[in-house]
Amino acid sequence: MTYFQSLLTTKAHSLRLPTEWREDVDRFVRRHQPGVVDPERMPFRRRLDLWAYCVAIAVAEGVRPVSISEATKGYKFKDTASVRMAPELCALLAVAAAAATEADGGDTANPRWIVEYGNRLAAAGCPLVIERLREVDLRLTPLARAHAHARSLLSERDTEPT
Repeated sequence: MTYFQSLLTTKAHSLRLPTEWREDVDRFVRRHQPGVVDPERMPFRRRLDLWAYCVAIAVAEGVRPVSISEATKGYKFKDTASVRMAPELCALLAVAAAAATEADGGDTANPRWIVEYGNRLAAAGCPLVIERLREVDLRLTPLARAHAHARSLLSERDTEPT
């Protein structure tokens, strides 16, 4: 277990997604669907996976996080102590929070603040992700659209002058 993974998962901190996107979130998460599900149509195994993707998209797109009050209006789907968070996700959250400490007055030694900041990023990225997954293109499945979106962000980053 890495330092940040231990820091963020030792105590329970609520993971939240925007309430207004709940139906769409459930539409793209396999775990909550009855019967055999096609990962091409439901690309995320858990809500946490979608949450993490929303955080990553918000960071990659440079989207401003929503306010704390807006993020806390979202619905709690898990807490950090009851779900396995990958070390890479914990590191991403810590780095994103560290980058925002001066602007947001945060405290990177406080795991609650880091998770709250992650919730704020997830709430900001969720509309982008859901809208991309809902795009009408009969040639592409939601999984293919998510991959294409991630690839486009990587290719944009590679072509930007340094």
